[in-house]
Amino acid sequence: MNKTRTKNNGFAMAVMAVMVVLVMAWVVIITPVPRAHADEWVTRQISDNTYIDAEPSLYNGTIAWVHHIPAGDWQQRHIYYWDGTSTTQITPYEKSTYEEPSLYNGKIAWRDGYVYYWDGTSTTQMPIPGGGQHSPSLYNGKIAYIVGGGVFDVHYWDGGTATNISNNTAGTWSGSPSLYNGTIAWQTWQDGGYGINYWDGGTTTQISVSGANPSLYNGTIAWADNGINYWDGGTTTQISVSGANPSLYNGTIAWAGNGINYWDGGTTTQISGSGTNPSLYNGDITWQGSDGNDDEIFYARLASAWIGDAIDSLGLAGYTEAEILDLADLFSGQTSGLVNSMDWTYLAGNLPGDTGGEVYDIGNSWEYDGKYYIKLGSGLEGTGVPELPAGAIPFIGAILCFGLRRLRRFHK
Repeated sequence: MNKTRTKNNGFAMAVMAVMVVLVMAWVVIITPVPRAHADEWVTRQISDNTYIDAEPSLYNGTIAWVHHIPAGDWQQRHIYYWDGTSTTQITPYEKSTYEEPSLYNGKIAWRDGYVYYWDGTSTTQMPIPGGGQHSPSLYNGKIAYIVGGGVFDVHYWDGGTATNISNNTAGTWSGSPSLYNGTIAWQTWQDGGYGINYWDGGTTTQISVSGANPSLYNGTIAWADNGINYWDGGTTTQISVSGANPSLYNGTIAWAGNGINYWDGGTTTQISGSGTNPSLYNGDITWQGSDGNDDEIFYARLASAWIGDAIDSLGLAGYTEAEILDLADLFSGQTSGLVNSMDWTYLAGNLPGDTGGEVYDIGNSWEYDGKYYIKLGSGLEGTGVPELPAGAIPFIGAILCFGLRRLRRFHK
């Protein structure tokens, strides 16, 4: 064989081998490894003071609650509102007992002897047909509430006029109304026991001959009765053999019972080992629980929910739902990996830029020293991964073609 041809042939094969290795290496680098998604609950304490905070109501990442302020031999109780960033006292600072807040889209209803509605600017008192008022349930500027003395009835305020919905007779009284888009569920005491009633906007139907504390969502109801029960509009299913204070959202339920529990429509998860008065909205849960000193307000979300909002806040475009779950996997697995052309790493302890762990709260995100950070108790660090320079792929392709032509030429 001609030595020159052998030498050139060897050179061409060497070029080919190097380029194949480079291309394969780059493919390995830029291709994320598929993972089985894992997502864990991450809890943030919203209130932190020396007084009791209670009765939270959750709507789309915002919370209203009752803040107790001791004052001599009595307590002031005020309505507080957290808009996702800061907390504001809504009710005036005076001797009073504001309680039972119900939140909807930045508006709040509460009771203080009578039921009041705050629309974000001004406060309106419900009409007074007689007796006291309590247990407001707010939905899109309308309120269901209880009115009465000897007989307690469900009233519905449509933003202008209040109507008696239950029209009870002596010996029958109603409580705990839950309003959803012009329909109401409530508990009724009659013949020595509670039952669950449902008004669809025109007709009232008894859903259960026993039970209390109903929660209504789009024609479906959860309530407490020897555990937690769920009526899907046709069939009643027992979700738990114990528990109280259910909160229903789109076929999922949170309730109190040996802590705070969540049923996603198939599986039950304990979110907290203690707590009461849960409020559920779209997979997020808030509740009243002890911080070791007194009761405060807590807020739990899946890691992917916190991460998704953080990615948006950082302005990192192009992340898919699957990639957000990939980031939740990295956090849960305490590992690192490439997601959306960025190198993400789990970091334990305080994150860079979060001095003493006191600058940022859980769910916050920031940029520091050219890197991105998401705080989830511990958290994630993101670093950009350099992409191939412009024209690199055509260049690699040209070299591969050159190598192939050389091989074919010298094989002839």
